[in-house]
Amino acid sequence: LLWHKGFNKPTTTKDISLQLTKLLRELKIVGASAYSIRHSATIELAKLELTKQLGNQQVTQAKIMKGQTRYLNKKVRQGEKGVTNYYPRLPWRQGNDLLSPYLLTSPLAHPKYVSQPEVKEKQGENSLEN
Repeated sequence: LLWHKGFNKPTTTKDISLQLTKLLRELKIVGASAYSIRHSATIELAKLELTKQLGNQQVTQAKIMKGQTRYLNKKVRQGEKGVTNYYPRLPWRQGNDLLSPYLLTSPLAHPKYVSQPEVKEKQGENSLEN
């Protein structure tokens, strides 16, 4: 797609558009333009990048939480005043913190509470109200 006679010079969006238009004509594709192909490709790349960024944010948050939990566990083991052991019945695991199985859980995996509509009778008929 990027091959043209002056390949030694930097390719511009104009060159790419011209090559896409030429390719569409050769393939006899009707209803598509260089702009629509570029637009679709840009949207798909943006979706992929957004997914990657969200994944990185979750991993970063998990690392922060894991570090904070290790700090808390260390202070509890040292018997520092003011630090409460919230898990008195669970055995301490060396090298492991208590929350590690839950750190990488996606927030979308947790169901949200959705209130049910109230049903009231009006003159013998049922009606729904939110």
